[in-house]
Amino acid sequence: MTFAADLAANLIAVVHIAFFLFIVGGMVAIVAAIRKPIAWVRNPWFRIAHAMAIYIVLFEEATGLQCPLNVLQWGAREVATGTTEASAGVGGLLDFLLYHTISPLALDIMYWSFGALTLLMLWIVPPRFAKRPT
Repeated sequence: MTFAADLAANLIAVVHIAFFLFIVGGMVAIVAAIRKPIAWVRNPWFRIAHAMAIYIVLFEEATGLQCPLNVLQWGAREVATGTTEASAGVGGLLDFLLYHTISPLALDIMYWSFGALTLLMLWIVPPRFAKRPT
């Protein structure tokens, strides 16, 4: 087992979990902004980044492409441990969180629902673009 490859796999897993939390947390904040004004939710850069994150996942899902983060993590993990998933330690916990807490069917439903909800929320909670001085 190489320490550098194991560390790389763990860092990729952390980035992957952060990406997932950005999508889910962002959607929760956008929906919450219907009732309570949350100024940063209307930031166009946030909304563009959030929509792109969701639609990248949907593109991978629709085309059958493997997630690049999965591919990188599995490659690093295989170099480190000889398998694509860690079974113990920090790596085991990260892999459990990524691959064993939500069923694939539930993920598919969530991906497509978030894709549709993103479009709807652009209309219900539109981003606010700064006005330029005339």
